[in-house]
Amino acid sequence: RLNLVAKAQTRAAQRAAATAAQAKSGKWEPNKVRFRGKSLGFLAVDNPIRWCAIYVCTHGLDELALILIFINTVMLTFYDPQDLAEYNPNGVRRLVLELGDQITSVLFAVEVVVRIVAQGLVYGPTAFLADGWGWLDFVIAATGMLQDFLPKGTMPNMSIIRVAKVLKPLRVITHIPQLRLIVVFVLRVVPVLNMVLLLVAFIFFVFGVIGVQLFQGTFRQGCYNMHNGLMLHNGKVCSVDPLQGSSQCPLTFQCLPIAKG
Repeated sequence: RLNLVAKAQTRAAQRAAATAAQAKSGKWEPNKVRFRGKSLGFLAVDNPIRWCAIYVCTHGLDELALILIFINTVMLTFYDPQDLAEYNPNGVRRLVLELGDQITSVLFAVEVVVRIVAQGLVYGPTAFLADGWGWLDFVIAATGMLQDFLPKGTMPNMSIIRVAKVLKPLRVITHIPQLRLIVVFVLRVVPVLNMVLLLVAFIFFVFGVIGVQLFQGTFRQGCYNMHNGLMLHNGKVCSVDPLQGSSQCPLTFQCLPIAKG
């Protein structure tokens, strides 16, 4: 923790020195202490491409990234696992959310590319992948692009890549240094609380098994037309057994699990 605090103080001192130098010169110049060395092995600080990337990184890129993360998090709350393209190909909400997810994935990828150009990729004191937080950003951005733009059927199992949609809000940690410090502190305290965490995990496991046995398939059923096989999108969960308390399907519909519809 003290090491992180010392690094934060060093960065603050470097930014203050750069600000004082800029005030004297009258125009903005990159912080040559922070962005020293050559990015990607050939882009020096005075290179126009890297100069523009550094300018963007130091003038509101973090704030813009936080806004995109907030928008993406809000979109996740509108996601409906029952609104599938196979049964409702023209669903407006699903299409809008897919388009918004693709736009945010592209913007996240652009942000990562700009930071790599400004800081470097692997080698160098300020390289983007020099610490675990950069790796977190890179993996989330890469898997997000694969999830949104990889053709369906290219990979047999896309479940792991779909996890990227849930991991995108975690990028807020990399953009708030104070939150990053808290996360590192909590992770270092975890070994001391290993028995407590084991007990909590056991309790979650027991109640998870109970929930699966009691409610298996109950919330993943829909009413399907027996003639054309189309699903009735009424926003309700149907039930085969009337005693379960869920809504019943109309006469010409049958209640089936969504995966089997």
